[in-house]
Amino acid sequence: LVMRFSRYAASVEHTLVFLVHGLVASTCTELTMFVLAGVSAAGWAAETWGASGMTGSRAGACGVMIGTAALPALFASRVGDTAGAAAAAFQLCALTSILADIWQLLRAKIPSEAATAVAMSIVAVVYTLGILDALTAAVAVQFIPALLFLQTALPQSFSIGESVICGQLWCLVCRTVWALRAGALTLTKLRTVIVIGIFCSSGFLCVTVVASRVIPRRFAWVHWVTAAGAFTGMIWWMSAAIKQHAWVWLWEYLTMHSPLPQPLKIVGCYVVVLAVSIPLAPTQFSDRSRTIARKYFHLVLCLICVPTIICHIRFMSLAFAVTTAIFLVIEALRLARTPPLADAVNRLFAPFIDSRDEGTAVLTHIYLLLGCSLPAWYAFFFFQGVYSTEALLVSLSGCTVIGLGDAAASFVGTSIGKHRWPGSKKTLEGSAAMMLSMIFFQTAALIVVGFHHIDGGTVAWIVVADFLVVLLEAVTEQIDNLVLPLYHVALLQLID
Repeated sequence: LVMRFSRYAASVEHTLVFLVHGLVASTCTELTMFVLAGVSAAGWAAETWGASGMTGSRAGACGVMIGTAALPALFASRVGDTAGAAAAAFQLCALTSILADIWQLLRAKIPSEAATAVAMSIVAVVYTLGILDALTAAVAVQFIPALLFLQTALPQSFSIGESVICGQLWCLVCRTVWALRAGALTLTKLRTVIVIGIFCSSGFLCVTVVASRVIPRRFAWVHWVTAAGAFTGMIWWMSAAIKQHAWVWLWEYLTMHSPLPQPLKIVGCYVVVLAVSIPLAPTQFSDRSRTIARKYFHLVLCLICVPTIICHIRFMSLAFAVTTAIFLVIEALRLARTPPLADAVNRLFAPFIDSRDEGTAVLTHIYLLLGCSLPAWYAFFFFQGVYSTEALLVSLSGCTVIGLGDAAASFVGTSIGKHRWPGSKKTLEGSAAMMLSMIFFQTAALIVVGFHHIDGGTVAWIVVADFLVVLLEAVTEQIDNLVLPLYHVALLQLID
């Protein structure tokens, strides 16, 4: 059936999104089910009848529906758990998804400024009716401006769906930070450091991109001063939030003695792996083999992350946050053309850039890191660690889907793939390789950890979740590093 209708890639993508929302909604309360149905319908309407694209969006990929549906599906099945944190996240993501859909529909009829005003007015009305708390409403108001920033300040870098996901992630981080500042949320020192670090690095990216438009290139060195000031302010903020100097806390954390592997020794392992793998990275290749060369870094990331996620997910969450912050700062300085870093990074990226990185920002490597880190952060914040089959599979979802599955699909599809999906460059051989590699990896992980004594129904559901994500990978035009892990985690949470 999928083969027959796959020539209409967009309709198959929409069908899969509806199916994922339906499966998630079947385990939720009636109210959550109703909200998910509204998000799906609004996303479909926005992509069908709204503008097919917008000025500044990446060519050939709209993705309104798949983008607006991802995070609401992720949080829906956790509503009622973790002391209301998942419910608050679901409420914020569902609201911003519907706002994005309405905004996209209105933009087809009225100017963007008027559509933005209407979207913000909807937030004010919903807050006045008492449906939203003040914190969620204050964060939701900045969502549409965040979309405009991504599309106008970084043109041709995001599809609309990717902009929605990134904007929602930013809103979630802002809500968490503001709740911490207001005393409405209490987190451990480690979680506090992670949230503040991501917030500061993302904010630095936004400020630097805006500042680079008014600061002449001959004064680009100013951005180094700004980076130093931002880093100093971040350390001061972290120290005040955890009531201990951040550097002292970090050293104590890295050298602490516990039944888990010592974090400092794990860092040493990272250094060894990178010292061996980076010199072996391919640097000269044809256009045909560029995709395979890029997947080399997927495998290296898995080699680093998988053992740490299984053995010490707390430290892995911190390592992901530090690396993400570094990547965001480097990209900000590159966009600001700050010498000598900008030229060096451009030379480093040049051999690996493809059509999806032809916009202002180069984001594929950041999406790869986010694709692996978001499931691990989700397991750390909402499952409190890897203590069950569900939590283990969720934490490893990014490595499963994009680290191994997507890499296997590229290797096999490029090397021996002959039968293409209608209307797509993806091959059936590549999809089959992705499916088999995911199942093999998950089986190995469950056996190693000792969670392999599961019933047939659980095994069947894991296979169904993997199969649906493989189909989604075959038809979507969005950057799969970002989108696929989110849907995979949403489906894996339905394991009973």
